[in-house]
Amino acid sequence: MRYFFRLLFLFAFIGIAAQGDDVLLQVNDKKVTLQDAKDFTSKLLPNTSFDNLTLEQKRMVTNRLIERELFLQTAKKSKIEESKRYKANLQKIKEELLVQTWIESQLDNIIISDSEAREFYKNNKDKFATKPELNLRHILFKSEEEAKEAIDYLSSVEKDKLKESFIDLYNEKSLDKKEDTAKDISSADAVANIGKEASESLTTLKSGEITKEPIKSDFGYIIFYLENKSPTQTIPYELVKKNILGILRQKQFQIQLIEIAKELRARAKIEDNFDKLIKK
Repeated sequence: MRYFFRLLFLFAFIGIAAQGDDVLLQVNDKKVTLQDAKDFTSKLLPNTSFDNLTLEQKRMVTNRLIERELFLQTAKKSKIEESKRYKANLQKIKEELLVQTWIESQLDNIIISDSEAREFYKNNKDKFATKPELNLRHILFKSEEEAKEAIDYLSSVEKDKLKESFIDLYNEKSLDKKEDTAKDISSADAVANIGKEASESLTTLKSGEITKEPIKSDFGYIIFYLENKSPTQTIPYELVKKNILGILRQKQFQIQLIEIAKELRARAKIEDNFDKLIKK
């Protein structure tokens, strides 16, 4: 939480442009909209949405927007725009924006054909396959020793009795036991509880099998029983075409950018003092 608040303070001067009709606040004559708050949050924390913040965090964002607008109005009155420092900083921003816009224009000029995209899709179908959905049962133990004892016991049970024995053991031993049956855990639940690497290892289980080693989770040690799993499926080309085009454009752009840089270097007069000043 402190980290979040610190970031809000440090980035309180990120530029925003008023838009939308929902006025969140007004500072003197300047209106700040709800959209401004959303833009401010997305620029500050790219993977965070204003709508998903807590009430306290939304209040903090609103306070930072008030302070930003007050600082902005004060800065304008001080005629800071006429200072050498402001003009130098503005020039740096303009130069960065020029380079960024030029690069974006080069990327826009790259055309990837449908045949190229389909060829990439054909040769990389494993990248566009769904993960199997696992229908799992679990037993949660406080200690690793208890979990190992349970695995030893279940390993001695006949296969056609394993599921029934697993459920009975759940009702008797699991820390989160229910009255009727073991709780079903989806693949997503498993990832959240035991981590991605351990969760992905569950895909090697066959239907009717249990994990041979306890898996450590945030709440204790878990053993799983796999009832069944759905087969992997290849996502249709049309659904991933846009992503493929983006991937191929980026790859082509990197190649093109290297060639452009070589050509520009060959034509330019460059005085490189790296060895003299740095590599001593």
